[in-house]
Amino acid sequence: MVSRVARPYWSLAAMLPLAVLLVASCTSEGDGRPDSELGNLVVSPSTDIAKVDLDTAAVDADALLAAVQLPHSWLGERVGAHVIEGTSSVEVREGGQVVSQLSDTLRIDFDGEDRFAATLDTSNEYGRHAIFDGTHLFLRPRYGLYHKRKAQTEVEASNIRTEMAAGAGDYLALMARGLEVSDRGVKTRDGRAVRQVELKLAPSPRKLPDEVLTQKLWRNSIDVKTLSGQVDLDVETGAPVHLTIDGSIVFKRDGRSFQMLMKAERTMLDIGHSRAIAAPAEEETLAIGIRRRELDERDTLLRNIAPPARRAPTPTAAQGATP
Repeated sequence: MVSRVARPYWSLAAMLPLAVLLVASCTSEGDGRPDSELGNLVVSPSTDIAKVDLDTAAVDADALLAAVQLPHSWLGERVGAHVIEGTSSVEVREGGQVVSQLSDTLRIDFDGEDRFAATLDTSNEYGRHAIFDGTHLFLRPRYGLYHKRKAQTEVEASNIRTEMAAGAGDYLALMARGLEVSDRGVKTRDGRAVRQVELKLAPSPRKLPDEVLTQKLWRNSIDVKTLSGQVDLDVETGAPVHLTIDGSIVFKRDGRSFQMLMKAERTMLDIGHSRAIAAPAEEETLAIGIRRRELDERDTLLRNIAPPARRAPTPTAAQGATP
């Protein structure tokens, strides 16, 4: 069995359009509340992961969810070089009217050592591209030049991989109260033995600990309406090498009722490849000494109050031409 790994608190909010509806005021020590009472909002959770117990994960919903939420740093250590490709979509409705929707496409090419090239492109053009060549990070939004700088910590590069790959696990976590799993035995996928697990709607809601943080209280009202899918766990490593999720939930927020429809697919390909990860061409990069956080902090503080500071320029605009 694997231990539960909490996702970074902002990963789901960053990827779901529902974030616009669910933002609530955050408290902090400046308001007299200690950080220790704010859960994973300000205190990083433990990332110690035990081995995946396939027999347990195939029949226990919590164990299967934990396996799906394994950080990409864990996958890289156990599986080695591979490619992850995936898509997901989410739609939020109120009274039958669509109020928000978002889809994304993910690709991570990992060389087994820590080097990677990753893209996460979203339908609202807030995608993220990242490359790590073992020494330098090359980061950019969907458009513009890559910002080149050294990793600020030993785990920054692996954390970026984990953040970009977290979406499918976050979706399934929202449906955890209605999740039931069934063991479908050992199958073969791309020449590897996998333990196939079926995802389906439980006959009745499962009892889970209530959320206590103000920012997550809406989750206590979740009612899972539909749920289906499949997870293939690699027999050798326990890694989720393929998953599909299709489900819907209803919930309440500030006296209003919403419906959320979610789909996700993720597959691990080309396991054991020997391709090198290449840095972007020099003309596509802009070297910076350290990570600048002013705009990130400004946008976080003014989220839902003011628009983002500015949209990143296209490569043409960066050279002085009119966008």
